[in-house]
Amino acid sequence: MKPRIQFYSDCPSFAGCENMLVVLLGDKELRLQYEISFTYRYSPAYEAGLVTRMPVAINISSLRMLDLPSQMERIRWRPLRTTARAVAFVLLVRYWCLLWNTAVLYRAWGKSDSKIDVLHINNGCYPGARSCISAVLAARLSDRICCQQPCSPVYLVSAIV
Repeated sequence: MKPRIQFYSDCPSFAGCENMLVVLLGDKELRLQYEISFTYRYSPAYEAGLVTRMPVAINISSLRMLDLPSQMERIRWRPLRTTARAVAFVLLVRYWCLLWNTAVLYRAWGKSDSKIDVLHINNGCYPGARSCISAVLAARLSDRICCQQPCSPVYLVSAIV
């Protein structure tokens, strides 16, 4: 049985940092040596880009997870959006979202029949998606090997220091 690599990405749209994923997932050598699957946080813009740019048919799944910044952007009236951000800050909503997303990812990856040998997290855009932190936690809870690809120089510097 081939070792399994799980790729995970969370970006609002299929953008520049996904170019690396397209190259990796399209590599014949990699697909011959490993069983590859790909998971991403669902958004209509990301899925539209994925459908047009993904070169091969692999096991792809989307997960519906909580994303506080995108929910806040849906509030158009600025005073209400500012109030909602303040309330979310006071109630520590970002941490509740982190816990929820960790549970969603753990449920998706924690099954004993879907053993993942390597988890590659594509954490694009600055400051990065909070669900990528959830992916690290879910991987740790399910005893997975974890590798995170820094897409930003800030992450690269913080990883070195």
